[in-house]
Amino acid sequence: MGSTIRAHEPTTPTPTLSPRTLQNLSVAGGQPYGHDVSSFQGNVDWRTTAANGAKFVYVKASEGTSYLNPYFGQQYNGSVGAGMIRGAYHFALPNNSSGITQANYFVDHGGGWTADGTTLPPMLDIEYNPYGANCYGLSPTAMSSWIHDFSNTVFSRTGRYPTIYSTTDWWNSCTGSDPSFGSTNPLFIAHYSSSPGVMPAGWRFQTLWQYSDTGTFPGDADVFNGSMTRLANFAADPVQAYYRSLGGATSYLGSPVGGEYTPSAGGLAQNYTSGSIYWSSSTGAHAVHGAILARYQGLGGPAGVLGYPTTDESVTPGGTGRYNHFAGSGGSSIYWTPTTGAHGIQGAIRAHWAALGWERSALGYPTTDETVTPGGVGRYNHFAGSGGSSIYWTPTTGAHEIQGAIRARWAALGWERGQLGFPVSDEYAIPGGRRNDFVHGSIIWTPSTGAIPTYT
Repeated sequence: MGSTIRAHEPTTPTPTLSPRTLQNLSVAGGQPYGHDVSSFQGNVDWRTTAANGAKFVYVKASEGTSYLNPYFGQQYNGSVGAGMIRGAYHFALPNNSSGITQANYFVDHGGGWTADGTTLPPMLDIEYNPYGANCYGLSPTAMSSWIHDFSNTVFSRTGRYPTIYSTTDWWNSCTGSDPSFGSTNPLFIAHYSSSPGVMPAGWRFQTLWQYSDTGTFPGDADVFNGSMTRLANFAADPVQAYYRSLGGATSYLGSPVGGEYTPSAGGLAQNYTSGSIYWSSSTGAHAVHGAILARYQGLGGPAGVLGYPTTDESVTPGGTGRYNHFAGSGGSSIYWTPTTGAHGIQGAIRAHWAALGWERSALGYPTTDETVTPGGVGRYNHFAGSGGSSIYWTPTTGAHEIQGAIRARWAALGWERGQLGFPVSDEYAIPGGRRNDFVHGSIIWTPSTGAIPTYT
């Protein structure tokens, strides 16, 4: 890993941390430091390495379909014997054979995974070609296809999508800035500097960072982006690790029902007697249960517009309701109260509701899911605000709220299908009253006149 980096990318000096510093960082709950090794390091003194502060290691298992690391057994088994978390990696040669073939070769020769809490997910080392053209003579489309084949094959055989090791420059150049792996594959970024730098297309953050090709430990110097507890969870089955953290069978979720499954590309899920846990590499693991779970599944679950959950079920600030947030485009949520039930809200309508104060605003809680207007032009959510309240959106007007007497008058005139059309403003104060503007006019309300429309 990283043998080609210095020859192709600018680097800046990074400090070599002493064993005492590394030990102190781990004791203090800081980011765990580790390394990666290959046959170049030979037999490693693992007890000394662990004593010096190394918490994890990736070990080269294979390259192409004709090379196996002769020291793999000593390195892979010796490291875990010294109390470290370890994983195996494959050096890709995409011009040598297919992604499927190399994935099978890798898994057959040490690249497997078990949910034992000491085995990191399998990893693909995809970087500059040390033997020829940087991108191995493949077009960006062909390279992305090769990586997908490798990744999907590893997943089908191990239940984990492989971590991808690369650099931002290589990835964006050789895959054409393909963003499609960020939701499935953890990122191991190589960047020899004081920070991980800009992420490759598709990833918002790195899971691991190779910050130097020299250091206190044998091989390259790496750091995990999180605590030691999170590293252990990363090594374990993420769904089961989260279930255990909630209390397992004694938690509100109850006992498992069936086995883990893939509800949509890039994720895992497990059902329980009283809820479910959903996981993806970009959102982590979160629990959904009760009426919110029922509505979530009714809206398509992770494969629907809401996407994977980004929070567990939480109590609203006022204590009346509950909600889960999700990863849907533009943000998405389900909110529930005993009187309104559970309803989904997303995108621009959700953003406007949030700007108005969420459920604590005059609109209150949603009483419908986001719904397409009868003419198909716009979308809306209704809310529980006094006298009725709504937010309507179209691509041209944006999202605007309407409530109370003005909303009632607009509804009596035919909603957005009436002569006024969609709202183009929120309700706002005018001398002596309130007003909403519409595409073709306004409705003005005063205590003495009620709500009166005017047309343009």
